[in-house]
Amino acid sequence: MKLIIQNVDSASVEVFNDDGSQQKKEKIWKWVLIYFWVSKITTSEDLTLTEQRIGKFVDKFQMMRWLKDHDWRLNATINDIKWEILVVSNFTLYASNKKWTKMDFSQSGDYKKAEIVYEMFLKKLKESGFVVKSGEFGGMMKVESINDGPVNYVIEI
Repeated sequence: MKLIIQNVDSASVEVFNDDGSQQKKEKIWKWVLIYFWVSKITTSEDLTLTEQRIGKFVDKFQMMRWLKDHDWRLNATINDIKWEILVVSNFTLYASNKKWTKMDFSQSGDYKKAEIVYEMFLKKLKESGFVVKSGEFGGMMKVESINDGPVNYVIEI
């Protein structure tokens, strides 16, 4: 699983139907936008193992000192403030350009299994007490964000 975690002042996601009409819009004010996708390796492993990995990550995520504190140092945890989280699925996180002219998505996970893992991730965040909003798995979306810092982390779990 690969995540891009961004500290944002605000972020929103609009989800669209096939006809172009808006289906859903979610917005957060402060603070965390996460782009999430699952690798081919993850979708081939046992779901119980995957769920355990997600649980360990969310526990660690709550303790990581990666956000700005009152002194503007990257020393605060997400639990210090209980910020909102917006999670957006993004299959392009496992893209490769080894062929130079065309992106290769062969390392992205199986769509149906990836959706199960994505839902596990959302559920674990919510169970940890966070306000979690999300886009639509596999949906056509437009994401807007105002990055703070910029503070961005690329993490594989």
